[in-house]
Amino acid sequence: MRKLIFLMAMFYFIQTYVSNPGIFSISLELYLKENLNFKAAELTAFLSLAAFPWFLKPVLGLIADSFTLFGYRLKSYFIVCYSVAAIVLFYLSKFLNYKNYILLIGLVVISVCISFSDVLTDKLMVVEGKLRGQVSVLQASQWAARGLGGALMYYLGGWVAQNANLS
Repeated sequence: MRKLIFLMAMFYFIQTYVSNPGIFSISLELYLKENLNFKAAELTAFLSLAAFPWFLKPVLGLIADSFTLFGYRLKSYFIVCYSVAAIVLFYLSKFLNYKNYILLIGLVVISVCISFSDVLTDKLMVVEGKLRGQVSVLQASQWAARGLGGALMYYLGGWVAQNANLS
């Protein structure tokens, strides 16, 4: 059970750092405003489009329930989601000057990956929690990790925004 609680906490901790708002959110908003001269309405539209995959979670759940990937229902999807998100984040970090559409596509791909992993984490919580009669314990570990991760993420995000060269 401890291993499962650790996995739940780890998945939500990861989601807190790379989803919206994510550790790069403060730096991203500053970059969009100061370097790409986004106005408030443009910034809101841009970030809304980047977060749109979170509205597709029911569809992602149907995909995870209906299709196995490399013989697994969860493990392969987790590996693919986190690998693709890491590759896209690494790729985006190498740009010096962003085109709006490249940045948006990258953020949408990251949102798809992280929202899909959220669906998978919740599925794992429900399935394993029901087997063990511990759904509430697993859900509490998820939300505790999200809260702690969020507090640390805002602190680190502020530090990055203050100390990173965003131009």
